[in-house]
Amino acid sequence: MRLPVPVVATMLLLASTLTLGSPAFSLARLTDSATTNSTLATTSWSYLHNRPTPPVGNTTAQFALSMDGSVPSAIALPNYDTNCDALAGRVIVRNTGAVTEATVCRYANWQTAVFVGGKTLNGAAIMRLHARKATAAGTNPTLSAYLRDFNPATSTYVTLGTATAVISTDATLPFAQYSFSWTLATSLAAGHQLELKLAASGGNRDVNLAYDTAANASYLHLP
Repeated sequence: MRLPVPVVATMLLLASTLTLGSPAFSLARLTDSATTNSTLATTSWSYLHNRPTPPVGNTTAQFALSMDGSVPSAIALPNYDTNCDALAGRVIVRNTGAVTEATVCRYANWQTAVFVGGKTLNGAAIMRLHARKATAAGTNPTLSAYLRDFNPATSTYVTLGTATAVISTDATLPFAQYSFSWTLATSLAAGHQLELKLAASGGNRDVNLAYDTAANASYLHLP
């Protein structure tokens, strides 16, 4: 059977393309693109860590902890504040819940690395935090989460936003995931850091936090 001329031309062109290896080149370009996009995406994820990370055992309450794109891998949840309580994780003792809280056991905070070239935050920042009440039953506390622009050169802060959540999960239950969100439209100058600070108020039970383990990977996702 004689093939029409257009069909023959198409087959010759296809054979020539396979010989030159164009599909392999296209596949490489797609792979490079996917790798680049994945690398860029990880800079927006900031997992909450203890010190050291991954955690290797119990510690006293620590401050100015790190948050970065490293996914938590630890299995066991240590006690992160042996000088405050005997519970696994971190307990935030209720007080006023103010951003100015500075008493040990009443707050926790995390900071990104210094933004060498500055950082623009335009859109929704979302935090997923594993928490529950520190003891059974009782009335529910409120956990306040503050995002702050921190200038380490002058040790000064500017509050960018506040979000709250009522912690209702009983201490007899597994940690539950609570959501916090902020709408941001700002830029952090070069040399600054983003800080997350937590404090609690209300109710008659304190807040127990879990983070820096595979099962309780609490994180902040930036726009």
